[in-house]
Amino acid sequence: MRKKSELLISVLQIPVDYLMLVVSFVIAYFLRQGSGKPFYVDVSGHTYLNYLLIYLPVWLVIFAFIGLYKLRSDRSGWVDPGKLLIGCAAGVMFLILVDFVATSPIFPAKIIPVYGFVLSVLFVSIGRIFMTVLQRLLARRGIGVYRLIFIGSGATAVELKSDLKTLK
Repeated sequence: MRKKSELLISVLQIPVDYLMLVVSFVIAYFLRQGSGKPFYVDVSGHTYLNYLLIYLPVWLVIFAFIGLYKLRSDRSGWVDPGKLLIGCAAGVMFLILVDFVATSPIFPAKIIPVYGFVLSVLFVSIGRIFMTVLQRLLARRGIGVYRLIFIGSGATAVELKSDLKTLK
């Protein structure tokens, strides 16, 4: 049975990932806008943001399919970097496919998906590291840790108890 704290951290991971994806693509838009070159297609920032808010939940579904939202208590700072890279690449490819098929373009410049990919890997990684730190801080306060009862006092029980203490 899973702890409530594991469930809470896993559920909170979804909006944190979504926020990090939105931030990464907004920064990508402003990086391209600040370059001084005119946009290839005239897409306002408001329209661009609306498209992002509509299509980025599909990116979260991609993350779920590749296993980035599995319940686990052993979160570390570098959990599943390959899956994260694959998920971000698949998400950007989905957005490029939608941009290709749609009658009105999503991206005002062709470089924005590239910037978005690099920034999304960076920001989603930062968000996941933040959630790992949060879970560890909660564990230090005794929230979300598994409690054990040792029955017996033999040499094996003492050795097992000392081994488990070092795993903290």
